[in-house]
Amino acid sequence: MGAVGQPVHSHPPPLSNPIPAPRSVNGNSGVPSSPAASEGVELKQYLHFAHVNPANLVIQWALDDLGITHYSAFQNFKATELEDTGIKKGHARSLTGSFNCFERHLKTRQPRGQ
Repeated sequence: MGAVGQPVHSHPPPLSNPIPAPRSVNGNSGVPSSPAASEGVELKQYLHFAHVNPANLVIQWALDDLGITHYSAFQNFKATELEDTGIKKGHARSLTGSFNCFERHLKTRQPRGQ
């Protein structure tokens, strides 16, 4: 024991964040003025885009088992991983292969100037 009631190997109290938040030139907080293209996009929209029936129970169960709730998750999966959960090979390839095209599609749907 060191000081009264203090263990010898006590650690100093944690510091507040030593790295200050970046300052913007124009005084804004750095929050983008326009929403990201993927905001508000439902998984159902992506399934339709990839020509996969969102009402298909096998698809629903597989997506639930994999924890996929947003289309962006498909960029982290291989078609074979989806096939292993029971999704047909064609659907699995479409789901993993449509990601970049869907991203471009969303960007073209945004109003000009944003």
